[in-house]
Amino acid sequence: MFCHCNPGWSGDRCEYPCTLECVHGVCAYDIQNRSEYCNCNDSSYIGPFCNTTRPIAAPITVQPVWLWPVVGSSVGLALLVIAVLLVLGYVMYRKRVYIIMKFVHYFQPYEENDGKEFDCFVSYKGRTEDEAFVYQKLYPKLEKEMNFKLCLHERDFTPGKPIAENIVWAVQESRRTILVLSPEYILSEWTTFEYQLAQQEMLKMKSGHRIVPLLFKDISGVSDINENLQVILNSITYLEYPRDGDSKKEEHFWKKLQLSMPKKRDAETKKEHEEPNTVKVDPTPNGNVQNVTSTKVDDETRVLVDEKDEIIINISKLPKDHGLLQLEVDDGIDLDSDTISLESNENRECFDLDRLDSGIVVSETEMYTRL
Repeated sequence: MFCHCNPGWSGDRCEYPCTLECVHGVCAYDIQNRSEYCNCNDSSYIGPFCNTTRPIAAPITVQPVWLWPVVGSSVGLALLVIAVLLVLGYVMYRKRVYIIMKFVHYFQPYEENDGKEFDCFVSYKGRTEDEAFVYQKLYPKLEKEMNFKLCLHERDFTPGKPIAENIVWAVQESRRTILVLSPEYILSEWTTFEYQLAQQEMLKMKSGHRIVPLLFKDISGVSDINENLQVILNSITYLEYPRDGDSKKEEHFWKKLQLSMPKKRDAETKKEHEEPNTVKVDPTPNGNVQNVTSTKVDDETRVLVDEKDEIIINISKLPKDHGLLQLEVDDGIDLDSDTISLESNENRECFDLDRLDSGIVVSETEMYTRL
């Protein structure tokens, strides 16, 4: 038998008063310690007065074994991607001019059907190192390897015609004008006339003519640069030829120059295994020609042989429309002293054979100029 105590009392006979205000519990009296305390009925609350919410314990998680290797690999891959992007950005910055030129060249229209005869007129100062550069470097690279047709003073100007008229014709019949810049070039009156004409042609509506400044020598020491040339240099990005012998720089230079030239289908679809039209000149044993096989231009074989039946000159690679009619030569002529000529149907001397003993190889284009 036990007593059911009213609120505020405790003990076996409800003889001990309890005055604590327990929010979520009942007040109880500890007889041994003679103290009051709150007995929390709701386990969700704790504290002296059962008024504090019990904190929820965080769940215990066990990390998988593969976590750290995956995290490490991801961080490493991210760092690698960042490094590649940085290197790629640096390379693109260094080659930004070439990349932009490549992009512009890709979207520009083809220019071979505009009725002009030449892809480029080369403006340079004659009888200088500039001329040697044009014929030894520029001409072989652009015309022989890249298949662009150049207009050159010595080869394409009409003899007997005023120089000014030749220059006007060359600029108007060319899609580009390359200025081979040097101190000698800047001080020349004729080259001044050439780049001024090219500038006028470039400013014409729908002419499509462009100027390509090529810095062959340093011109920073030249004080009196023509105003027109200064405008060209300030408005058009020039290409600088590397004169330090660095092959990589030179290769990059030729790539940029090629992108500055007209866009042509025939240059892009040139056969990889096509043999060039060449005339091979072999050295003769004694410099004396005994007999000649003279045939028409549409025959397969056209050769000049010596007394031992060894081929001296073979023009079988020339196209049928080159205009050559026959080989004209006298038996027994000494090649070292006399001139043996190959003539066209216009009675125009096309090839001077007086240096057959030199063992050189000349091209179809060089057939039309004296060596």
